[in-house]
Amino acid sequence: MGVIHPEDDARFFAKNRIASKIYIIGQAKHYQSEKVHSHEVRELAGSLHLLKSRNFALAGDIYKNLEINAYTPIYAYFITSNYFTSAARQLCLNADIMDVDRILLALTFATNSQYHDGSGTIYEQSLWDALHTVSSIS
Repeated sequence: MGVIHPEDDARFFAKNRIASKIYIIGQAKHYQSEKVHSHEVRELAGSLHLLKSRNFALAGDIYKNLEINAYTPIYAYFITSNYFTSAARQLCLNADIMDVDRILLALTFATNSQYHDGSGTIYEQSLWDALHTVSSIS
C-alpha cells in the first residue's frame, strides 16, 4: 500500500480541492503460465472493502495511521507477469481495479531509457529478458 500526499506530488490533486491523501493499493502475481482468475480479483476487491470498513484480521494497531474516510481516493491495481482470464478482466473493470498484464507491464518498462534508444526503437530482447528475470513484483 502506498500513500501520495499533496506535498509529495501535486499532479494527482485537483487545484482548489481539498484532499489530504490518495492511497494506492494493489496485489501482484508472478505466473509463468497461469492466468489470473476472477477469484483472485474478488479477494482484492473484498480486502479493499474490509480496509475501508476498518475490519482487520489482526488485532492491534498495525493500521493505526490509516486514515481512510468515506470519499478518500483509492486507486487499486492488480498486476501480473502473465495475463487475466476474460472473467477476471471483466471483474476488474466492474470493481474499478486497474488490471496490469504483461503487455502493459512491458510498455511501462519500455518507457525506461534502459529499454529503448530514444528514437522509438525498443530493445525487445533486453525488455523480454528483464521481464523474465522478475521473480516477484513488490
